[in-house]
Amino acid sequence: MTVLTPKHLAERWSVSTATILSMCRDGELPHFRIKTQYRFHVSLIEEFEKTNVASSQPNVSGGQYAYSPRTLADRWQCSENHIRNLIKRGELPALSYGRGYRIRPETVEAIERGEKFSGSKIEDL
Repeated sequence: MTVLTPKHLAERWSVSTATILSMCRDGELPHFRIKTQYRFHVSLIEEFEKTNVASSQPNVSGGQYAYSPRTLADRWQCSENHIRNLIKRGELPALSYGRGYRIRPETVEAIERGEKFSGSKIEDL
């Protein structure tokens, strides 16, 4: 079984190692620890990528990846807490993944076009 380090996963997704470590601490990535070191099984990461719940830098142009609250907050230039509050109030449909959330690119584009969502529930992955 092949294992990745945070550095290798960061290179694979073109993000910083700090982003990968933050996603681990937030429970957003499937990982295991060896003492204080995070490691990732390649098969679990590949499955993670296939389920549209990937890196912290969404590939919106290809429609492949979903947004995390952090990346959507960066896109909309607001706080991550604001995004989480929108999700909790049902104003932003999201997928629940472990302790984190993911927002589909189609949903983001619809909201940016001016469509509104009310009373939507959070879907579990």
